[in-house]
Amino acid sequence: MLRAAVISQSTKDLKFQLLNCALLLVKIAFWIACIVFGFLSLIPATFLPSGLFDWWDKAQHLFAFFCLSGLGILAYQKAVVKVAIGLLLYGALIEVLQWLTGWRSGEFADWVADGIGILIGCPLINKLIQKRPMVLRSWI
Repeated sequence: MLRAAVISQSTKDLKFQLLNCALLLVKIAFWIACIVFGFLSLIPATFLPSGLFDWWDKAQHLFAFFCLSGLGILAYQKAVVKVAIGLLLYGALIEVLQWLTGWRSGEFADWVADGIGILIGCPLINKLIQKRPMVLRSWI
């Protein structure tokens, strides 16, 4: 009986270690994605979008921040509001830095698209996480 309890406990410990490792990988993926997106947003573009309002550019912003918010919520599930506010500030910082570069243009509409991506991504991913069984949610 004691041996079964020891094996059961070591199995729980192993699961806990694996889940902590998975959480660490998600956090690393989130921060790498933030760095890559920031880099790609600030490198010189070969051409600027024509027209006053380019829908494809806005869709890219929305999708990028949707993905960042999804990773952020998976990495920091107990800090949904902080992730959302942090990403919104990050989007604003990128737009200011683009405006300062001289070869990119920072646009308020891009920041709005970032915000829409965050507003869709954070609640959606948070809702999906909350639907998981409590045992699986405890590691996040």
